[in-house]
Amino acid sequence: MNAGEIKVLMISLDETLLGGRAGGDAYERHVGFSKEIGATDIVVLGKKRSDSLEKGNLTVKGTGEKNLIKRFYAGYRIAEALARKNDYSLVTTQDPFLTGLVGYMVSKKFNIPLNIQLHADFLDNSYWIKENRINILLNIFAKYIIKKAGTARVVSSRMLDKLVSIGFNKDNVFFIPTGCGIPVENFSSGDKQRARDELGLPRDKKIVLFVGRLVRQKSLYDFIDTADALLKRRKDALFLIVGNGPERAGLKDYAAGLDLGTRLRFIDEVAYGAAAKYYRAADVFLLTSKYEGTARVLEEAAASSLPIITTAVSGAEDVVRDGHNGYIIPMGNKGAMADKLEALLENPQDMERMGRAGRLVAEKYYDRKKNIGKLIDMWVVASKKQ
Repeated sequence: MNAGEIKVLMISLDETLLGGRAGGDAYERHVGFSKEIGATDIVVLGKKRSDSLEKGNLTVKGTGEKNLIKRFYAGYRIAEALARKNDYSLVTTQDPFLTGLVGYMVSKKFNIPLNIQLHADFLDNSYWIKENRINILLNIFAKYIIKKAGTARVVSSRMLDKLVSIGFNKDNVFFIPTGCGIPVENFSSGDKQRARDELGLPRDKKIVLFVGRLVRQKSLYDFIDTADALLKRRKDALFLIVGNGPERAGLKDYAAGLDLGTRLRFIDEVAYGAAAKYYRAADVFLLTSKYEGTARVLEEAAASSLPIITTAVSGAEDVVRDGHNGYIIPMGNKGAMADKLEALLENPQDMERMGRAGRLVAEKYYDRKKNIGKLIDMWVVASKKQ
């Protein structure tokens, strides 16, 4: 079977596929992927939207059920109806949890090969498991579902090693970056001062940037503590947190309690295309997460020629070569983060050298144009694995 004959049924949680929002380019990406194969039908187990969208050979249908159980049954009914009508080559799921269960049931009923995708490093991850007691059971369930799949996709080398350690055949695991990478051409160092002028940011500050969702896994209290430590040493730094999420109010209160004032700014979530300007305006990118798959913001920062300081999350070792284009710091070591930040800000030549090195990493490994082919190849191989 060649790529043009492949028909994929995808089970997803991503409601941006039903019309998009400020923070992503998921719909456009999937339209692009679908042009390379016969057809893609996506069932979104969403809370809010039950829309249907069609473009080219991509069809997206949403459940629009707030209740988890109703969402599951609605998603399964839609997927089952589609599988009765279409001769799918493959069922692929966004995770080994709710979407994995729906995908497994459809796969088993209609004898369609199953591919499980893992976009975050939660498997046997102590930080994730401690977030909620139910994650202990979800960890066990995930391993069960994963082993029912013929193939799996991961977004970091660490996750690949984990799957092999639980008995998954390495030949059936595909390492493809999150979102198939990024449109590298959309990110560049560009004119820093012009970007700052357009964003209303000061020209005379050293800007440390975070972009992403304001959720617990990002450990942004550590980001703020690191900012506080550095700002006690030097007055020319400015920290930016760009994004939105459930932690926003608490984070703002915490920063206010440290009396950081305008030296740490919260910027509302921006459209995906507009985020590149914030990278262009910054000097260093700082990620303090407790767990990730591969944080796409690391790829974007590298493509923007920014030196990166990141915790030792999954995927960090794939994007950042320690001492080459940034530094990888043990989880929660805020003192080391502040020390490395200070060392970088005091050495513009090191920042420039690391930024150039990061850009080369992004061009070589994370350019979406190069990675789409890997995704299509995975679907062709996965369609032959039961």
